[in-house]
Amino acid sequence: MSYGLTQPLRTRTFEDSMTAQPVVSPARASPSPPLPGRLFSLGENMIEILVEGAGEVPESLFGRYLARTDDRSGPKSAWQSGTLSADVSAWLRGHAAEQSVQRGAEVSFSEAGFTVFFRVAGDAYDVTAAAAALGTPAYLLSATGDCAASAFMRRWMLREGVHLDYCPHLPGKQVAAHFLVRGRKRYSRWGSASSTLSPGQLELDYGLADFFHTFGGTTQMLSPSMRATVREHAARAREGGATVSYNLNDRPDLRESTNELLGAFDEVAPFLDLLFVGAEETVTVFGLDRSPSDSADTSADTARIIARTLLPRCPLLQCLFVTDGKHGVHLFQQGQRPRHLSATLVSQAEIVEPIGAGDAFVGGTLHGLLHGFPPHRAAEIGMVTAQLNTLGHGAVVLPDRSTVLRHLAGHFAWPPQMLRRV
Repeated sequence: MSYGLTQPLRTRTFEDSMTAQPVVSPARASPSPPLPGRLFSLGENMIEILVEGAGEVPESLFGRYLARTDDRSGPKSAWQSGTLSADVSAWLRGHAAEQSVQRGAEVSFSEAGFTVFFRVAGDAYDVTAAAAALGTPAYLLSATGDCAASAFMRRWMLREGVHLDYCPHLPGKQVAAHFLVRGRKRYSRWGSASSTLSPGQLELDYGLADFFHTFGGTTQMLSPSMRATVREHAARAREGGATVSYNLNDRPDLRESTNELLGAFDEVAPFLDLLFVGAEETVTVFGLDRSPSDSADTSADTARIIARTLLPRCPLLQCLFVTDGKHGVHLFQQGQRPRHLSATLVSQAEIVEPIGAGDAFVGGTLHGLLHGFPPHRAAEIGMVTAQLNTLGHGAVVLPDRSTVLRHLAGHFAWPPQMLRRV
């Protein structure tokens, strides 16, 4: 059963003998270009503010921003006046953080019984950071402002091996922010530097060995200009022979309706080679039926419904990855039976923060595909990266290559000759 895939895979049969070729664009000629290519990820970057402590967070520690509940009605006026960006920059200066800012290292301080941590987050950054930690040349397609907070973020990202050649700093713009307080999360993205990007602003040429990855809910829905930028780069990447990848990544607070995101998805669907979706979000956005039973069989049934719904909309798609929490990953490929991939590296009791795990999965999987691994093996790299990322907050706990190799050998029994190719 092809589950709606009408085009044949544009690669040779994948084998675990290490003769496998990567998932590639049809424009690639034989012999294949040297591996790996570059990974370009278009989307948001933001400063992450983790507040730890009991009681009500005072206004002096971002309390006025935390009181807002969503992006549409959130601190839009603050973005317009630059208040949040100015506040973050003032705190970084006022707590003797200059050395940490210069190093791009984590900044923390204590006040009024609370401890505040400043880090870098954002979907596009998380994907590039995960891939860069494993050795992939990863480029962030985004933007920052010209404030102290932006300077901190840029130094952080460079320290983590993320290339910023196509991430301009825009005068007068501010960064987005992600607040974490005792398990509650608040996002302030409205009017951020990256949301103001427009077609033609990021000039680059995509090559045959490159991968281009972007997002729906957290990128296309940021602004009309960003939505147009996503379509422009998906088309340019396809024209240049690069492999085009997309993560649905729905965020209800950023869209007016599910139809808005559906329309944006359909704009880029004709260009896609790879598609990453979460089962629950896809059921919601596409209006699908799902049994209330939380079982492995229900998860598999839902994944098949998702495949039958999405794949006909993406005529060039090679791989669909459906993630479903504790039920693992369902992989659909042309001409092959669906695969179910699952592994428990981290117990529920060990999980500190699941935010960012989905991006870590994508980054690890794309790293594997760029290095010529078959999709199910690439997804195993992604699962290891994602699960280990839940042991702390954000991209700061992304595993390095040696840690991932150890878990691939221990949990998936990868032989040495495969591990050497990671």
